Amino acid sequence: MKQNLIVGIVIIVILTLGILGIIVLNQHTNPTSGILSQNSKLGNTHEVATDQGKVIVGNPKSSNTNKIEPQIELTKWNEEVKMKVNYDIKAKEVVADENSIIWKGDKQDLIYKQIPAKKETTLKKIPKPKIKLAQNTTKLRYIKFEPSDLLTIAASYELFEREQSDMPTLTSYVPDEDGYFFFGYRRAELDLRMPEQIKQPIVRLKADESTFGCPVIPFKKNGGFIMRLYYPDVKSQKGDLYQDKFIQAINNALKSKNINQIVYRQHDFIYYLDGIRPVQIGRIGADTNNIIFYIYTIEPFSTNLKDNIRMSMVLIDLALPSHDLKNIKSDINSSFRDEVASEFIKSTEFETSTSTLTDEEKRLLDGIKNLHKEKNWGILSERTDIPKSPSDEEKFDKFEFDILLHTKPESNIFTYNIETDGLDFFYQPELTENLKDKGNFQPENVANSYAVYKKNSTNVYDNILEAEKYKVGKVLHIYRPLITASNGKTTWGELNIDTKKNILTITVNKLWLENASYPVLIDPTFGYTSVGAFTQSIESDMSGTVNTGPSTGTATSIAAYIRGTGTTCDYIFGLYKDSDSSFIIGTSLSSFPASQTTQWYTLNLTNPTTISAIDYIIAVWSESCKSGNNAIYYDNVGVTRYISSPGTPTGSNWPNPGNFAVWDNKKISAYVTYGVTKMNLKGNLNLNGKINLQ
Repeated sequence: MKQNLIVGIVIIVILTLGILGIIVLNQHTNPTSGILSQNSKLGNTHEVATDQGKVIVGNPKSSNTNKIEPQIELTKWNEEVKMKVNYDIKAKEVVADENSIIWKGDKQDLIYKQIPAKKETTLKKIPKPKIKLAQNTTKLRYIKFEPSDLLTIAASYELFEREQSDMPTLTSYVPDEDGYFFFGYRRAELDLRMPEQIKQPIVRLKADESTFGCPVIPFKKNGGFIMRLYYPDVKSQKGDLYQDKFIQAINNALKSKNINQIVYRQHDFIYYLDGIRPVQIGRIGADTNNIIFYIYTIEPFSTNLKDNIRMSMVLIDLALPSHDLKNIKSDINSSFRDEVASEFIKSTEFETSTSTLTDEEKRLLDGIKNLHKEKNWGILSERTDIPKSPSDEEKFDKFEFDILLHTKPESNIFTYNIETDGLDFFYQPELTENLKDKGNFQPENVANSYAVYKKNSTNVYDNILEAEKYKVGKVLHIYRPLITASNGKTTWGELNIDTKKNILTITVNKLWLENASYPVLIDPTFGYTSVGAFTQSIESDMSGTVNTGPSTGTATSIAAYIRGTGTTCDYIFGLYKDSDSSFIIGTSLSSFPASQTTQWYTLNLTNPTTISAIDYIIAVWSESCKSGNNAIYYDNVGVTRYISSPGTPTGSNWPNPGNFAVWDNKKISAYVTYGVTKMNLKGNLNLNGKINLQ
């Protein structure tokens, strides 16, 4: 396939464990080793096997051992479920290329290709200065940036690390424009409505940990100040010390203005007490070589910056309100940074000199700014010099089955023939803005897609082997097709699956095809996966799904697939009775690891309890981590209900009954494991005939 041909039908099969399969050949084919390469000899099938799934390209029943038919068969769980997909193409020849098979036709080609799963990566850390704190000098540079644009503030955060400076440096800034800060790798659309349409700048500070993601920080022009200490290895050696020194500097500066109000630090929050209510006035945090904090002198949630922020973030602000120093004294403004900087410097052991950037540092800063200007950095947290962590879809092996159109087709509808066994297909609508405001998220290719589950699947299992095998019963996801022309222009195709007619169709806009630059590739995605494709925040909010216990037994554990980002925080799982929302049993509180990942988390129930064949609510909850967003994965599936309820379960203090609100057609990625209750037989047992145990 030519490199500049970017458009067609891609069927990506994402295998559950995300392990690159070993490629083997059917016994009727000529054997090959490893991955396909150019001019590989083909038989009538090509097989890719993984621990729980298998993909067969071609027709194993074909009598022609030298011809591979345009078909793929997807199976899972030792062929308990199957899906065949084939496409009618009059191929003049079939050839092998790098990792692919191409059926070449006159007006279109069909292309099978394997794409290995992307492995989890950690971000490459910028080399740290070799000197240690104990060897450092006692000198400190203080660079006071005059009112600065947000891009300069964000880019300068990386300056001294890239320079590998061994001198501690204090910098301070006052933003000279309205805008939004992100720190770490949280996607902007989680906190902002349609961020690509926002006129104010959206900037991002690079974090060392790939899993760290702080919620959006809105900042008003001259609405406060930011201060940052660069000091090699400061977080691990003196992080708490210098964070406390910053807080003390703020209090000393307030005292110099005859203000008796005391400011405190709790984790990364800077706040004062209004009676017994904490009022947030800023944030503070530490990275490997940096401590950074910001203070508001104009409360950003009282300005038009609030209009672009999703309701989920506004609700967090209601729980821990953000205000500003003007609430303490009305004449405080952004110039207060000079007094805070002076007090901080006095509290340290440094001999301080006021400085400016050198010409070499200015040139380096300009280079960093160019990286920060990349379109995907502020909104998607993706940058060319930073290894990209794989998306949920990219964590699994993929297999493409593309249609490449050489010329304008006669019809705008493209049809695959399918055969399915043991599968249910569920249409996944696009999220409403209301759900997005509540913290729900879906990738673009999940809108108007299909989730595929095992027929009669459950989330409650009577043995651990079946629980770990089936989890929530999801087999694969069929994603919305992206259509791409050779000039790079794209549009979304309309996907429809009709299991009664045994067809899968993709409809492309007629006018778009009329004006397209050919060749064109049409690109849906089929993916083997065990988890839902949507996410819903579980921070300070119980979320759950109704499921039926298949038989009487003792519930022992609950597992849930959770995306955890941010600082370490607690989470907990529980079980409710659906009929009256009464609490039955829960797990103990557990903490996400500091370097959190998206994975299955399993917790044992504190007092294993007998459950019967009735409906239960599997509930999950996380505390609000503030610097992250813990979320449960889910799909819109059948009549299973998704439940959400405010509450703060801790230990035995679960809301009882739960105040649940019912949302139809949502199934979270969580399941219960239990053991079947033993039966005691009393009296005489008479067995007639022979008993064969095999």
